[in-house]
Amino acid sequence: MSRMGSGNFGGLHSHTVTIQVKNRDTFAEIALVVVGGDGEKFGTSGCAIAQIVSDSGVENFRGLERPFAFRRNVTSVTFATAGYKSASTARWALNFWS
Repeated sequence: MSRMGSGNFGGLHSHTVTIQVKNRDTFAEIALVVVGGDGEKFGTSGCAIAQIVSDSGVENFRGLERPFAFRRNVTSVTFATAGYKSASTARWALNFWS
Protein backbone atom coordinates (compact mmCIF):
# COMPACT_ATOMS: atom_id res chain seq x y z
CA MET A 1 0.00 0.00 0.00
CA SER A 2 1.23 3.47 -0.77
CA ARG A 3 0.00 7.07 -0.91
CA MET A 4 -0.18 9.71 -3.60
CA GLY A 5 -1.51 13.22 -3.65
CA SER A 6 -1.75 16.52 -5.41
CA GLY A 7 -3.14 19.98 -4.88
CA ASN A 8 -3.82 23.34 -6.42
CA PHE A 9 -6.08 25.79 -4.63
CA GLY A 10 -6.15 27.99 -7.73
CA GLY A 11 -7.74 25.53 -10.15
CA LEU A 12 -7.63 22.03 -11.59
CA HIS A 13 -4.97 19.48 -10.61
CA SER A 14 -4.20 15.84 -11.24
CA HIS A 15 -1.52 13.27 -10.50
CA THR A 16 -0.96 9.71 -11.72
CA VAL A 17 1.29 6.83 -10.71
CA THR A 18 1.84 3.63 -12.73
CA ILE A 19 2.86 0.40 -11.02
CA GLN A 20 4.47 -2.39 -13.05
CA VAL A 21 3.29 -5.93 -12.16
CA LYS A 22 4.82 -9.18 -13.42
CA ASN A 23 1.82 -11.07 -14.85
CA ARG A 24 -0.01 -11.62 -11.57
CA ASP A 25 -3.72 -12.01 -10.83
CA THR A 26 -4.33 -8.69 -9.09
CA PHE A 27 -6.99 -6.90 -7.07
CA ALA A 28 -6.28 -3.15 -7.27
CA GLU A 29 -7.98 -0.47 -5.20
CA ILE A 30 -7.70 3.25 -4.46
CA ALA A 31 -9.46 5.45 -1.90
CA LEU A 32 -9.29 9.09 -0.82
CA VAL A 33 -7.64 9.62 2.55
CA VAL A 34 -7.67 13.41 2.87
CA VAL A 35 -9.48 16.19 1.00
CA GLY A 36 -8.71 19.76 1.95
CA GLY A 37 -9.62 23.23 0.83
CA ASP A 38 -8.28 26.67 1.52
CA GLY A 39 -11.21 27.50 3.80
CA GLU A 40 -12.71 30.15 1.55
CA LYS A 41 -13.53 28.41 -1.73
CA PHE A 42 -15.49 25.31 -2.63
CA GLY A 43 -13.31 22.50 -3.95
CA THR A 44 -13.69 18.86 -4.88
CA SER A 45 -11.35 15.88 -5.24
CA GLY A 46 -11.54 12.28 -6.37
CA CYS A 47 -9.44 9.26 -7.23
CA ALA A 48 -9.72 6.16 -9.42
CA ILE A 49 -7.93 3.52 -11.42
CA ALA A 50 -7.12 5.17 -14.75
CA GLN A 51 -5.75 2.17 -16.66
CA ILE A 52 -5.14 -1.57 -16.31
CA VAL A 53 -3.06 -3.66 -18.71
CA SER A 54 -3.80 -7.39 -18.40
CA ASP A 55 -5.06 -10.48 -20.26
CA SER A 56 -8.19 -8.40 -20.92
CA GLY A 57 -6.07 -5.96 -22.95
CA VAL A 58 -5.50 -2.27 -22.28
CA GLU A 59 -8.47 -0.83 -20.38
CA ASN A 60 -8.70 2.95 -20.01
CA PHE A 61 -11.30 4.20 -17.55
CA ARG A 62 -12.86 7.67 -17.81
CA GLY A 63 -13.40 10.01 -14.94
CA LEU A 64 -13.53 8.64 -11.44
CA GLU A 65 -15.70 5.59 -12.14
CA ARG A 66 -13.34 2.75 -11.15
CA PRO A 67 -12.16 2.63 -7.48
CA PHE A 68 -11.32 -1.11 -7.57
CA ALA A 69 -10.87 -3.97 -10.06
CA PHE A 70 -9.72 -7.60 -10.31
CA ARG A 71 -7.91 -8.76 -13.45
CA ARG A 72 -5.85 -11.82 -14.42
CA ASN A 73 -2.19 -11.58 -15.50
CA VAL A 74 -1.83 -7.86 -14.86
CA THR A 75 1.28 -6.10 -16.20
CA SER A 76 0.53 -2.54 -15.03
CA VAL A 77 -1.98 -0.44 -13.11
CA THR A 78 -2.23 3.36 -13.29
CA PHE A 79 -3.89 5.21 -10.40
CA ALA A 80 -5.03 8.85 -10.57
CA THR A 81 -6.16 11.66 -8.30
CA ALA A 82 -7.86 14.81 -9.56
CA GLY A 83 -9.47 17.84 -8.05
CA TYR A 84 -10.53 21.41 -8.38
CA LYS A 85 -9.53 24.13 -5.92
CA SER A 86 -8.49 21.51 -3.37
CA ALA A 87 -5.74 19.26 -2.12
CA SER A 88 -6.10 15.51 -1.92
CA THR A 89 -4.28 12.43 -0.73
CA ALA A 90 -5.24 8.90 -1.76
CA ARG A 91 -3.99 5.47 -0.80
CA TRP A 92 -3.68 2.63 -3.28
CA ALA A 93 -3.09 -1.09 -2.79
CA LEU A 94 -2.41 -4.15 -4.95
CA ASN A 95 -3.26 -7.64 -3.71
CA PHE A 96 -1.89 -10.65 -5.61
CA TRP A 97 -3.36 -14.17 -6.00
CA SER A 98 -0.84 -15.93 -8.22
